[in-house]
Amino acid sequence: MEGELKCNFKKCRKGLNAIAYVTSCSHIFCDEDGTREFAKILQCPACETSLPNKHDILRIDLHPPEQYKSMVLAGQKPDTVVEVMSRAISFWTYQTDIERSHLERMAAQAKEKAEKLEGWYEKIVARQQAEIEALKVQLTNAKKEIESLKKKYHELAEVNMEKSRQITKLQGLFESTRRKNVYLAQSDAAEALKPPGRVSAPPSITQEGLGDADRTVVLRTPFDHSGKKVTPVIPGVVGGMNAVQRHFTMDLSTPQKLAQNKHGRPPY
Repeated sequence: MEGELKCNFKKCRKGLNAIAYVTSCSHIFCDEDGTREFAKILQCPACETSLPNKHDILRIDLHPPEQYKSMVLAGQKPDTVVEVMSRAISFWTYQTDIERSHLERMAAQAKEKAEKLEGWYEKIVARQQAEIEALKVQLTNAKKEIESLKKKYHELAEVNMEKSRQITKLQGLFESTRRKNVYLAQSDAAEALKPPGRVSAPPSITQEGLGDADRTVVLRTPFDHSGKKVTPVIPGVVGGMNAVQRHFTMDLSTPQKLAQNKHGRPPY
């Protein structure tokens, strides 16, 4: 409430609006604190002034009845009344100064605390801003690294695709070579089962279809003259053969090399 007095006990400071204790040293206390403290010792709890006299401590009603107001100064001289009023106003002024000093002290403490908090928050803000800037730099570096990794990834992907194509090509060549080798191995195995020295002409070439100049055919034999196994077999006409193919040919027109039977075919 505006204009009310406050208990001068340091740990109380509550507003007074009913019963209170006043002292000759111009201090005032609430009923609870005054009763408790003055029961211990007759000494002001605020300034520690000794209060031994009868009227040094009074228990008063802050809202006296009208009859009390009419009788309290009745019969007193005007000078006495004015002096009492002056002392009462001085008491009120002193209490007002105490309250103002208390408020100023509280304001100074609050200001000091606010300044400390402001400095603390400024440090926090500065630290947060520094961390944000550092994170921005890290983010920029991370983006650059991601772009670099993406570029390397695409390069490696292209290299991998090229190697995959090469592997596929090599696998095709390997499979083709394997099949060719299997075919040749099977053909050689079949020829190896035939008696040595036996000559077989390609089925597409017959004695009747050959002229005098084209009676030389490729013979497929698994053995040479020393009995060693050989596999250079390429059917064809002598006119289109190379030197190796001619090594394994026979001239059917030479009767000394090969005698014909009555059907015109080599004897088997």
